[in-house]
Amino acid sequence: MTSKIEPNKSELYTTVAWDYDDMRASIPAFIHRAVDEFNELEFEDLLQNATKHLRHDAQSGLEYLHLNTRSSSEDEVVVHFNPFMLSFDANMLLRARFLASCISASEIRDDTGKRLSLIGFASPNGDGTLRLSRRERRTSARGDFSLLARNYIGVISRLGYKKLRIVGYSQGATIAAAVAAEALRSGLGVSHVALGEPANVMRRGPLRLGRDFSAANRLLNKAIDDGGLEHMKRFHFSYRPALGLIWAFRKSPRKNISVIRGLGKDGLKKDLRILASSPASLTVSYGSLNRVCPKKVIEKIFLSARSDPEAHSLHSVEIKGAHHVWGDRLDLLAYFYYYALTR
Repeated sequence: MTSKIEPNKSELYTTVAWDYDDMRASIPAFIHRAVDEFNELEFEDLLQNATKHLRHDAQSGLEYLHLNTRSSSEDEVVVHFNPFMLSFDANMLLRARFLASCISASEIRDDTGKRLSLIGFASPNGDGTLRLSRRERRTSARGDFSLLARNYIGVISRLGYKKLRIVGYSQGATIAAAVAAEALRSGLGVSHVALGEPANVMRRGPLRLGRDFSAANRLLNKAIDDGGLEHMKRFHFSYRPALGLIWAFRKSPRKNISVIRGLGKDGLKKDLRILASSPASLTVSYGSLNRVCPKKVIEKIFLSARSDPEAHSLHSVEIKGAHHVWGDRLDLLAYFYYYALTR
């Protein structure tokens, strides 16, 4: 149930608490149907269908996923960013494919009634096609992802889209916030931004950041199972907390390690202030038990952004009883994105 933060601005400032263990009945029927339809399809067919939508931007060489149909909007699009370290492997391809199917099955449409496509981008520190300049690496390491964001804005602009709804989870939320802020600066329209547990909320070293990311990995497989998507069980995680940070640095393209360092800064504050004073509807979610985006920290940042006299439309979702891995429960993640994109 939604509780009002400011009675005279209840439509602009809202907060809601969801119970992780009691969400199934609240998730809309169209998402349950999308789960059932996903499970009825063969794994190889799903993967092949998603893979054929991978594209490379001719100017930048950047790889992206473009899940669209001939009847999709040519003006407005949903932009999605992968979580920490994840390129477009089978896991992320099927993840994006499911989220796109939920958006398509919902009532979300452009101004002419057309369904929205989904453009997906890999995590910058897991993407071998992203070539950062020395200046981009320096600014990213300081926690400023505005220059990095221009790479994605360039791809989106060259595809002809002018209106964006931007979503991301974990590091994907960090990059989504930076891209949304940069899109506004560049003159693109941004109507909705959904940030699930952004990572760059506080200053911390790489070891602590790695521990915070891996703290709840023992619960990752349960989150996958709770989502009800049988094919995603292929991606159950073998928990190796001591090796998590080493794996991240070894897997990352060498010149993109600066992005990992930038996650240990508190740069979200700047992007949130820009988004809060824009016409975009901004929704931030966090698990009450998570350590990547701690409740006390994100609530303080959120309250600061809301206090800006220019603040427009801000919403928060606390998921009670949830750790950081709730974002791998895809029926719940799809519901959060739907909720945020229809505020």
